[in-house]
Amino acid sequence: MALPAEPVERIFTTCTLDCPDTCSIVVERVGGGAVRLRGNPDHPLTAGFLCQKVGKYYLDRVYSPERVLHPLIREGEGWRRASWDEALDLVAARIREACERYGPLSILDYHRAGSHALLKAMTTRFFNILGGVTTTVLGTQPSLLQHPHAPVHQAGTRGRGEGRAARAPGDADGELL
Repeated sequence: MALPAEPVERIFTTCTLDCPDTCSIVVERVGGGAVRLRGNPDHPLTAGFLCQKVGKYYLDRVYSPERVLHPLIREGEGWRRASWDEALDLVAARIREACERYGPLSILDYHRAGSHALLKAMTTRFFNILGGVTTTVLGTQPSLLQHPHAPVHQAGTRGRGEGRAARAPGDADGELL
């Protein structure tokens, strides 16, 4: 006689990828680990749909031995593991330096439509407290890899900004920071 299989636990959540649908997901867990993701058939908008990026490949990515689980800091040609405190202190110092040296509009808060949840609202609040930053506007995203002679894409500003795109100091070609 076969032993009974472990019970399947179902957890309802939403997709974290940055696309407009914010799909509702049913995560099936056995023994504490996710074994299957599927679209929530009871969701009024997505009605059980789940793209292949998530439904077919996401668990492979989550459980990949190559997944980065800790902050890494570049040193020379390689990377070294850092604590979360060290990594966050480094990011804070770089943000502070950019604001002091070039002003808060030198920072690009880049995001697309995607999730409209609390986390995105928190980044908006953070950058408004910072003093306003350059933001992207759907359909007119500034390109960080823009060819020097291509037309300049105007970015919006948010918060106490000056209503212009942030430019590198002395940059006559109009490349955005």
